[in-house]
Amino acid sequence: MALRSDKNLYPGINPHLNSLLQQPDGDWQSFHAYHLINIAQILNRILPRGYKAKPEQSLQIKIYNPPDEFVSKSRSDVLVMREHAFHKQEFSTAERSTPTLTLPMTEVVSEMDELTALVIYKGNKPITRLELLSPANKPPGSYYTNYLAKRDETLYSGMRFVEIDYLHERHPTTDKVASYVEGVRGAYPYHIIVFDPHPTFEQGKINFFGFGVLSPMPLVSIPLENDESVRFDFGEAYNMTFSERPFCEEVDYEQEPANFNAYALVDREGIRQHMAEIAARFQA
Repeated sequence: MALRSDKNLYPGINPHLNSLLQQPDGDWQSFHAYHLINIAQILNRILPRGYKAKPEQSLQIKIYNPPDEFVSKSRSDVLVMREHAFHKQEFSTAERSTPTLTLPMTEVVSEMDELTALVIYKGNKPITRLELLSPANKPPGSYYTNYLAKRDETLYSGMRFVEIDYLHERHPTTDKVASYVEGVRGAYPYHIIVFDPHPTFEQGKINFFGFGVLSPMPLVSIPLENDESVRFDFGEAYNMTFSERPFCEEVDYEQEPANFNAYALVDREGIRQHMAEIAARFQA
């Protein structure tokens, strides 16, 4: 019998959902869209007066290329699915409208469709950009180099930058961070990296927040203009996204996460122990 809950039963990243999302048919894009909107909702409740967080075009490219990435040249914003086929039935007898314009698909749908990011504004001035990484934009992804170039360009422009990385199956975006994929002792599977190129680029700092499979997600100080900042709980945003029906219903706590061997041995043991504790709670 499947064990499911509409709440995240892990203290931080849920390995069952997170591993599933990283598989070729895992639909990381849907999670990406939901999660950034949830982050924006929380930010707009807690940002100082005069600031606002808005979704904008990402620095990242969402197309995936084989052999390590899957191809997705177009995706709907909302997908309505019908689980079973029944007898054909017309739902309306009203006369159908004639299109006012018909164009080839290629004239409207861009192959280089991009993901969404968040930008924090003060008035009309962009201050801080937040990016949730996707597989194609981490090494060895085919758009990794492109993403790095755009990130550097953003930092040289003076914008603060927050990189959110939940992808333990890929190498970090910088070799300054130990790679969990390579089994480096002490490496973290997840990172939130805060780049602040102020007061000058040369004097700026990069703060790394690494966290583990069974660890709470960090409370991070997100830099704003001058010396202002906002303290953000990434765990609150993650749990909000997890509880959305497309995601919580995908998790069965009786089943080991997909691609389970991508986790370090100590983490596999920890996940199994946590699964046993969850099962005991369901039985109580």
